[in-house]
Amino acid sequence: MPQICLHLEPYKNRNVSTIVSDLKYIYEKGYTSHPAYYHVSVNQYDDGKLLPVVYVYDSYIIKPSEWKKILQPNDEETTIRNKMYNVHMIGLLLETNDCRILYESGFNGGYTYFVGHGISKAR
Repeated sequence: MPQICLHLEPYKNRNVSTIVSDLKYIYEKGYTSHPAYYHVSVNQYDDGKLLPVVYVYDSYIIKPSEWKKILQPNDEETTIRNKMYNVHMIGLLLETNDCRILYESGFNGGYTYFVGHGISKAR
């Protein structure tokens, strides 16, 4: 069966709070529990539970300190970790140091489609 993922595009006033609301919505609607939705095993959080994969386009628009509030496990209600709507979140890579920034922010990985020579600073 082909697998699918969601790709969160930027929208007006997008921030970590609205993204958490988006994640709750897609969970509550059952999108991420559909058999065709792509899941990966993540031992980092949730004891190896299979998590749905979500890509975030233009993730760099939101400050790393804000991403940490929802992507790092903490005692606050803001985190998505260990919640029913937790996801394996992949941020956008534009520059060579973005891997470090995404990791420190709590993202599970990075992606880019800027592969042509000179399109971006990402290598």
